[in-house]
Amino acid sequence: MIWIRSQDKEILLETNLVFFEEFNGKFEIKKWFGDSLILGTYSTKEKALKVLDMIQNKLLSSSYTLTANGHPVMLKEIYQMPQDDEV
Repeated sequence: MIWIRSQDKEILLETNLVFFEEFNGKFEIKKWFGDSLILGTYSTKEKALKVLDMIQNKLLSSSYTLTANGHPVMLKEIYQMPQDDEV
C-alpha cells in the first residue's frame, strides 16, 4: 500500500492498485475505486510508464518498522504525482 497525492493535489488516498490508460491522446494514471480516479495525466506513454516506475521505486525504498509481534509495517509516506513537464 502507498499513499498518493494527485497532480492537482485534490485527492489523497492509500492504494495498492495503480494503472495507466490512454484517453483522447493523453495517458492517465488512475486508481481503481468502483469508478476510476485520475491521479495524473501525461502527454506520452513513456512519461506515464516512468511515473509508474517512480511509484515502484518509492515503494521499494520505503522504510519499514516492526510491530510488537515482529511483523513488518511500512512507515507512512506520500508520493506526490509529478506534473507532465517534471517527468
